[in-house]
Amino acid sequence: MRSIDLPLDVVKLDPRNPRIANTARVNNFGNSDEQQQELTELLWSDPDVRALYQSVRQNKGLVERIIVRADGTVAEGNCRTVVYRKLALAASEDSTWQRIPARVLPAEISERQLAVLLGELHVGGKNKWSAFEKAGHIYELFETHGLTQDEIAKLLKTSKTAVNHSTRAFSAMKDSYLPKFGGVGAVHRFTHFLELYKQPDLREWVMADD
Repeated sequence: MRSIDLPLDVVKLDPRNPRIANTARVNNFGNSDEQQQELTELLWSDPDVRALYQSVRQNKGLVERIIVRADGTVAEGNCRTVVYRKLALAASEDSTWQRIPARVLPAEISERQLAVLLGELHVGGKNKWSAFEKAGHIYELFETHGLTQDEIAKLLKTSKTAVNHSTRAFSAMKDSYLPKFGGVGAVHRFTHFLELYKQPDLREWVMADD
């Protein structure tokens, strides 16, 4: 990966990001410019992103660079990108916020390789996942990229049981809850679903109802 400070206007938010894709109907956002604006406002509505804004402004930059695909789409760091967009608007004459620190991936990297890489980075890196984002990544590794639960457990340095609970809880929230009660703030309720699948009696009750 190349480390480079990219012009902010060449960096695009990724509508496939778990925090976005599973909490909003991004396909209704229209053309590319409209979609980017809607995604920005969607993430900006999350209190966590507003708190990050204050932190980045006080630090006068990022602690950890975002990761960007070769075409400029954010692979990791959508929330930090939104923060830079908002800071650039708030201080348009300050060049600090016109370019964002990034690591650019090689064009030939596959989505499966990227998913494995992000898993490794989030285990040992400075920027930790929320419970929802971690479960979303586990779900993607299992359902989309075909890793076994044993492989995922080894990659994320967790147990196979934890992987199983996260996959089931994320699937239940994505399919049953979010279509009716979506929105970025909904991700903070994921721990309720995770606890549901951790408790044997409740898990049996939910699975019997399927």
